[in-house]
Amino acid sequence: YADQLAQEMDNPPEDWLVLDREFHSQSIDTCAMEPNNANGWYDEKNGALHLVITSQSPIEAMGAIVEMIQKSNFKFKQLFLHPCSTVGYGSKDHAPEPVFGAIVAMYGNGLPVRWANDRYEQFQSALKRHSFDMKFRLAVNKKTHKIESLIGNFVGNGGGRANLTAAVMAVGTTGMQGIYYIPKSDLSAIGLATRAVDAGSARGFGTVQTMPALDTLMDEAAKILNVDPIEFRAKNLLQSGMKNTQGAIPAGALRGKEVLQRYANHTL
Repeated sequence: YADQLAQEMDNPPEDWLVLDREFHSQSIDTCAMEPNNANGWYDEKNGALHLVITSQSPIEAMGAIVEMIQKSNFKFKQLFLHPCSTVGYGSKDHAPEPVFGAIVAMYGNGLPVRWANDRYEQFQSALKRHSFDMKFRLAVNKKTHKIESLIGNFVGNGGGRANLTAAVMAVGTTGMQGIYYIPKSDLSAIGLATRAVDAGSARGFGTVQTMPALDTLMDEAAKILNVDPIEFRAKNLLQSGMKNTQGAIPAGALRGKEVLQRYANHTL
């Protein structure tokens, strides 16, 4: 199937417009207003650690902190965890600062302590949006102005620390089509582990890289075909009942119709 699509792109019918383009999205800092931090104090008498953390994954942080302290020589009976952060956009997901804060608090002699990045440290260490290299081949019918097929190859750079690269690549690829119906597609994605800055589950989760690239192609195709870009998009909208790039039918309206029919037949 993939070979067939590639051959069609290489030898398109006369009424096809084929665009072969490459795009790049650099590593981007999500730049939350609040740097990663943790605040805590250790009550030695009661064996209790109180910790206020900025984390998007507090359950993970709790498990790591409990496991770490239980293996130490500190008296430890209770953990009072208060997860309360401003928007992190993914930069506070799987962040190490809560664990660092717990360590500092345990050695704080009962005094309240704070571990926090300054702005420079935040830029240096916080998770970034994945850098993407994208290659698209888009075929559009010159007469109907409808998409015929699409080939997409995506490479994402996850940096050196395992985070959510696999999920980001999957979502960026499957969500790439956005609002458009693409009857035939061949999509592939590769996530790299490199010595680049660490990347994670930044807001948009891969689609912020791939969807704008496709829309850029849509604008270029509309210009070449001398058609209004809004009308061009309207002709290619994904409608209820149409399959997406994964072969699934979003079909919200169809499900609603089924429910109404069952209601009318008194079978709910």
